[in-house]
Amino acid sequence: MKNKITLLTLLFFFSGPVMAQDTLNGIVLDNLSGTPVPMANIIVTGTTYGTAADVNGRFRLVLRADHHMLRISSLGYASAIVHIDPALRERGELTVRLAPSIIDVDEVMVKGDRARLSDPSSSTHNQNATEDLMDRIPGADFIQRANFAWEPVIRGMNGGQVGLVIDGMKVVGACIDRMDPTSAYVEVENLERLELTKGGFDLNTGSQIGGSINLMTEKPTFDETFFLSSEAGFESASMLRRGRIIGGASHGKTSVRGSFSYRVADDFSPGGSAAISYSGYEKNNYKLDLSRKLNHAHLLTGSYLADNAWNIGYPVLLMDATLAQAKIYSLTHNWTRHEPSSVFKGMETRLYHNTVNHWMDDYQRDVREREVMRGMNMPMYGRTRTSGGISRADFSFDRKRLGLTLDLYQTESFGDMWMFSVFENIQDMYLLNLGDILVQHGAVAADYSMPLGSRFISRLNARWDYSRRNVQKDEAKSILKGRWETNDLAQTYSFGNVSASVEYAANPITEFRLSLANVAR
Repeated sequence: MKNKITLLTLLFFFSGPVMAQDTLNGIVLDNLSGTPVPMANIIVTGTTYGTAADVNGRFRLVLRADHHMLRISSLGYASAIVHIDPALRERGELTVRLAPSIIDVDEVMVKGDRARLSDPSSSTHNQNATEDLMDRIPGADFIQRANFAWEPVIRGMNGGQVGLVIDGMKVVGACIDRMDPTSAYVEVENLERLELTKGGFDLNTGSQIGGSINLMTEKPTFDETFFLSSEAGFESASMLRRGRIIGGASHGKTSVRGSFSYRVADDFSPGGSAAISYSGYEKNNYKLDLSRKLNHAHLLTGSYLADNAWNIGYPVLLMDATLAQAKIYSLTHNWTRHEPSSVFKGMETRLYHNTVNHWMDDYQRDVREREVMRGMNMPMYGRTRTSGGISRADFSFDRKRLGLTLDLYQTESFGDMWMFSVFENIQDMYLLNLGDILVQHGAVAADYSMPLGSRFISRLNARWDYSRRNVQKDEAKSILKGRWETNDLAQTYSFGNVSASVEYAANPITEFRLSLANVAR
C-alpha cells in the first residue's frame, strides 16, 4: 500500500508542469479574390515558434496555454494579427484573409568578384568577336570565307534555315551571297548573353528548322554612378590590332551606357612566312543606350548600334567587300508586375528600324589572269531597310508558365551588279539581283511550359506566320512577268508551326529531352 501511494505522488509531481495544448487548423485566403495564399507564414508573436501554409493555403498548428497572439504574413500582402481567445481554442478552426499590398522597396544590387575560370569560353576577355564565343558552343559551327563575318551553322544547317536576331529584332543582310551575317554587328563588349536553340523547338523569334540564335545586348544599369573600362590587344598571326572602351553613368531614374571598338588586321599567316592574300579587314563598332525609369513598374530604353567594316578580303572568292554598314535603332518599353499574386508577370515591347548597306568589287584583283570571268570587273551593291515591332507578355499561374509573342516587320531589299569588261569590244552588262522586294510579315506565337512531377517538365510551342511578298521595281517586274506570264507578282504565304518537348532531369547535371517539331518557312 505504501508503494502505491508513493507512485501516485510521483506521477502527480511530474505532471504538474505540463500545459494544456490545443490543435488549430486554418486556411489563409486572398481578401479580394478569395483564392488561397500559398506558403504564408504563421508565427506566435514574441517567439520563433510557428509553421507555414501549404500550396493550398492550409496549415496546422499546436497551441500552448501561453500562446496568446498569431502573426500571419506573406510576400505581397499586409500582415494580419489574430488574438488566441478561448472561443478560438474551442473551435479549433481559423480562416485568415490577407489584404494585397504593394511593396515599396529601394533597389539593392549585390555584386561579387568574377570567378576565375579555366574554360576560355566562359569569359569575354581576349575574345576578338562574337563568333569566337559562339564557336565554343557544341553543335554550333561556321562557314569561314574570310577572317571576318563568319556565317553561323547549327547542326549542318545555315542561311534561311537558322534564325539570327539581335534582341529579337530582324536584321536582314544586304549581300545576296550572305557575306554580312547579323552576328558581325554585335561585339563581345555589348553581348549580355547568347540564346541558342538547336532545332525548330523555340518559335518565339522565328520559324526555322535549324534553330535560332538571339544575341541579347547589354543595357544600362542603375547600380553604378559611373564606370569606365578599356582593353587593347595584338595578335601576330594577322598583325591584328584591337581596342575597345566601355563606359556608363547613372543618376536617379536615368542611366546611360556606351561603347566603342576598333579592329584592323593585315593578311593572315597560318604558319611559316607565307601569308594568305586578301584576308585582312578593318572595322569599328559603337553602341549607345539610354534608360529612364518611368516608375517602379515601367522602364523605357532607347538604343543605337552602328557597325562599319571596310577592305574585307575574301581569299576564296573573286571579289572583296569594300564597305559594309549597319545602323540599328530601337525603343524598348518594359512593364514588370511586382505583385506575387498577379498572374500577369510583365510585358516587353520593342519598336525598331535598321539599315544595311553592302558593297563588293574586284578592283584590287588581277582580273586578266583569273580563270573564272576573265577580264571582267563586277562591282555589286545591296541594301535592306527593315522596320518592325515585337511584343511579349508573360503569365504564371501555379507552376505553369505561358508566353505570348506578337512579331511584325517589313523589309525592303535591293541588289544589283555591273559587269565591266577590260576589253573594249565587249559590251557592259547589268544584273538586277533583287528588284526592290517588299516583304511584309506578321506572326503570333505561344510558349507554354508545365512541370510533370518533380523531375519532368513539358513544353509546347506554337506559331502562326503570315507573309506577303511583292516586287516594286519596274525593270524587275517586266523581267518576271515575261518569265511567269502573269501581271500579279504578289505572293502570300500562311503557315503554322508547332513543337513539343518533354525534359527529364536525372540529376543536377544530367538532362534528357525528347522533342518533336513541324516547322515551315
